[in-house]
Amino acid sequence: MDRHRLWRIVERNFEELQAIAPEGYEVIAEAYVSGREDPIVIGTVETSRSPEVPWIMLNNVATDPEGRSSDQCFVFVQEELVQRVELHFRRKQGSARVGFSQRELAE
Repeated sequence: MDRHRLWRIVERNFEELQAIAPEGYEVIAEAYVSGREDPIVIGTVETSRSPEVPWIMLNNVATDPEGRSSDQCFVFVQEELVQRVELHFRRKQGSARVGFSQRELAE
């Protein structure tokens, strides 16, 4: 099973939606995780190819222009607990942009 496929699909769809976003809007990716009521806004997803690492890291990377963020968070979760991922448009909030990317987890 390709553990990275979902995230590549999300990234591709994110880029396609971003290209057609109405003026003043941006695309937001949200992950719904079992046991957590509110979704997690995802800026970066890190996964591992190792079968010994069954979890992923979700990073909310909304940052200010200086690269700092008071609301940045890292969520480490078992991969099978991700119930769904939703992409939607949201009115831009200042100059910071969340974005989306996926990469392999650094060990």
